[in-house]
Amino acid sequence: MDTTCPAQFLPPSCWDITKAAASDSTLAGLLAVIAATIIVLVLQASKKSSADERETRNTALSVLVSTFLSALLASFVFGLLSGEMSSFRADVLLNLASPALVVGALQFLLSIGWLLTLYQANAETLNIARWAFLLVSVLVVLYLSLDWENLLELKMTGALSAPIYTGLGIFGALVIGIIVWPITTRLKRSFPSDISDRRKKGAEYAHRCAKSGLCFAAASTLLFGIISDFSGSLLQSGPGWVYCLGIIGLMIFMGWFVYVSEMSWPSFSPAPTLKENHSKAALDQKLSGGETPPPLEESTALSAKKRPRKKSANL
Repeated sequence: MDTTCPAQFLPPSCWDITKAAASDSTLAGLLAVIAATIIVLVLQASKKSSADERETRNTALSVLVSTFLSALLASFVFGLLSGEMSSFRADVLLNLASPALVVGALQFLLSIGWLLTLYQANAETLNIARWAFLLVSVLVVLYLSLDWENLLELKMTGALSAPIYTGLGIFGALVIGIIVWPITTRLKRSFPSDISDRRKKGAEYAHRCAKSGLCFAAASTLLFGIISDFSGSLLQSGPGWVYCLGIIGLMIFMGWFVYVSEMSWPSFSPAPTLKENHSKAALDQKLSGGETPPPLEESTALSAKKRPRKKSANL
C-alpha cells in the first residue's frame, strides 16, 4: 500500500494547510466581529454604577479590545497563509499564525467571565463558563503541541517513528499543564480573603493578560511577514536546533499566557441579601439628602399590614 502523499499535501496525514487556513481566517474574523459588537454594547450601557462595577467593566473592556485586535491579526495572517502552496514553509508559517488565534479565543472566554461577573450571574453560570475556559485551554495547548511535533517531524524526517513524535507532542502539553496548574493553585490561595480585594488582584492579572496577548499577536504577525520572504528550501536547510529552540520558546510563552489568564479569572461573590440591599438603599438616601427609609423590620411589617386580606367566600 502506497502511503506517499501527493505533492500538494503534507505528510504524515496528507493535510492541505491552505484549505484549513481559509476556515481559520473566517473563524478569527467572526471572533473579532463578535468582540467589537460586545464592546459597543458595553460602552452603551448605563454609566451610573458603583466603583467596583466600573472597575469590572473596564477590565472586561480591556480584555475585549485585546481580543478584537488579536483575532483581527490572526484573521489577516491566516488569510495570507491561505494563498500559500502546501509546503514545509506553509507549516512553519502555520505555527506562527496559530498562537495568535489561540490567544484571541482564550481572551474572549476570559472576557465572558468578567461580563458575567459584571451582570451578577449566579454561581452555576459562572462555574459553567469557568469549566468551558479550562476545557478550551487544555484543548488549544494540546493542538498547538501536536502542531509543533508535526513541524519537527517534517524537519527531521526519518529520525524517529511517527508515534514517538506524537508522544512528544502530548508530553509537551502535559509539561505545560503540570507546571502551570500547581503554580496558579498556590498563588490563588495567597490572594486576600475579601472578595473585592481578590477581584482587584484578578483585574491586575487581566490587564497583564491583555497586554501579553496583544504583544504576542503583533510579534507573531511580524515574524510571519519576515519568514514569508524566505524560500522553502532555505527553511528546510536550517539547523534542527533552531526549530527546537523556537518550539521551546513558544511553549514557554503559551505556558505563561495560560498562567496569567487563569490568574485573571474573576472571583465569584454571592448575590446581596435583602438586608444588604436595604442597608445600601438607606446609605444612598442619606447621602442624597432624602428621607431615610424605616428599618427593615418596620418596612416588612408595614408591607404586611398593607396587603389586602382575601374575603372568604360564603358557602
